[in-house]
Amino acid sequence: MNISQIILMPGQTLEVTGAADIHVTAHYADHSGAGQLTPGNQLTVLTGTDSTTVCGAPATGKQRIIKSLSILNLSGGTISDILVAIKSGSTVVKIDTFNLSNKANTSF
Repeated sequence: MNISQIILMPGQTLEVTGAADIHVTAHYADHSGAGQLTPGNQLTVLTGTDSTTVCGAPATGKQRIIKSLSILNLSGGTISDILVAIKSGSTVVKIDTFNLSNKANTSF
């Protein structure tokens, strides 16, 4: 994966599309205008080929800084095409696509 840093604004989510049994871990920190950072994480298992939210939007007045994203393919012997995108309302902006072999992982 060729991503250096992702910052989500209110109303924006991080989405991953792949096959069933793709495991995604997102670690983030929410930043408020007062400079306070609040850590968090989201654990997601994709159950099909539909786009899935792997990191939700921050609350109003905050920015969500994604510190790391890990994607593991446990789909049972198949290579999976992975798409990572930011969704803002009905707009989807693709930020990376790649193939991920079974039992392989990638992270940033």
